[in-house]
Amino acid sequence: MNFSKVKHPLCLLCSIGVTVFFLLYLYADTLNTGALKKLQFYRSNSTRFSSNPDQSQTVARSIDNCHKLLNISFRYKHLPVPCNESDRYVIAVHTSPDHLENRNVIRSTWGQKAFGIKVLFLIANATESESKGGFILEMIPDELLQPSIDVEASEFKDIIQSDFVDSYRNLSYKHVLALKFVVDYCSNIRYLIKVDDDSLVNTPNLKNFLDLYDSKYANSTNLLCNTMEYSPILRSGRWKVSEEMLAGKFYPKYCSGYFIIYPMAAVSAIYKESQKEDLKFLWVDDAFVSGVLAGKAGIGHTSISKLSLNYKDVEKFKQDFKEFGGRPFLVGKMNLDKEDLKKLWAFLKDHVPKANILERIE
Repeated sequence: MNFSKVKHPLCLLCSIGVTVFFLLYLYADTLNTGALKKLQFYRSNSTRFSSNPDQSQTVARSIDNCHKLLNISFRYKHLPVPCNESDRYVIAVHTSPDHLENRNVIRSTWGQKAFGIKVLFLIANATESESKGGFILEMIPDELLQPSIDVEASEFKDIIQSDFVDSYRNLSYKHVLALKFVVDYCSNIRYLIKVDDDSLVNTPNLKNFLDLYDSKYANSTNLLCNTMEYSPILRSGRWKVSEEMLAGKFYPKYCSGYFIIYPMAAVSAIYKESQKEDLKFLWVDDAFVSGVLAGKAGIGHTSISKLSLNYKDVEKFKQDFKEFGGRPFLVGKMNLDKEDLKKLWAFLKDHVPKANILERIE
């Protein structure tokens, strides 16, 4: 056999073999890259679609800071108008998506723009039903409720809505979202006030108090609230918290969450702590944000319990507005029907006590 005659066919076969191998390699690499991207997407978004994200104990950071909230990726569905230079105080009201009536009562009473405090409402998605610890929490399907929220947000421009599930176990996300919003959109303000939508804020008194407090304690970073000390960490039942989540017998000192005043310096420091790599998530939002994170940030607490009304106080107030209305207070945990709340507010807005309200802080 003449070797020179077969040399060219062998080279041709080798070239074809190399080409086929290269094409197969490229195809396999494309499949792997696509699979990897899908895996990365689901890893970064898995908590976002869960109604119980506290299953992941340690915060993993792999997403852009603009859309990062503790250990989840999120997006805003609605944003209000950012603060302007004249805004000094912002109230962030924690509210459920279906609490339109509560929000409208607030807008028509203590949340009126006339009192010079920017009032915003924090909500997330109502997308499913869930059962926790034997309690069934019915959640209206998003496709039924969202159009109503869209109209409300467009009309009032005071809604901060995110796309994570609105559930009790996600309150820590909602709490930190309030901090994130003011850091990003209201960095010029002096104080952020976190409040629940079933509370009554004595807005004229609050503005007067904050003006006086800021003139005397402008450099203080303490949170102003009803403080909670030596609260036991429950290891069983509905409120159970695992040792892995938070060790010890007691929660650190924290604020009762229905009303908290955050100086802006405290907002920035606590939010910075919430972004750290090694942070462990805790679903008990008041203890987590105003206790654990505040402690890590070196933020203290000042009690304003003498400026709050309890349920018994509210009942007395209902019976005799004039006799009780002289008491200087900032907030009441109301649990009142809407008509009683409106009547109470009608009296309050024109009766600002002349007492030195700073004397009632501890």
